[in-house]
Amino acid sequence: MTKLEKIRKQLDLIDNKIVEILQERAKLIMKIKEVKENEKIRIKDPKREQYILEKMENNYEREIFKKILLESRKLQAKDTQKAALQKPGKI
Repeated sequence: MTKLEKIRKQLDLIDNKIVEILQERAKLIMKIKEVKENEKIRIKDPKREQYILEKMENNYEREIFKKILLESRKLQAKDTQKAALQKPGKI
């Protein structure tokens, strides 16, 4: 096995963990969706998103989390009337 293959194997293991964590996160997002629907709370919470992004140490992490937050909002908006109210935009 070459050095490159060994490193890629390590990356594959990490990628599998990331997928598992994203799946867990999606389940929690759906619980949040339920609460927000019941309490008539808007999907996008700029203060919460800012709080999350401020914890990131570098632009690499921030950019990844911007995408995670965007996809989380899409997941919450799916199959609801709120989907029509969502305006695409920057986080």
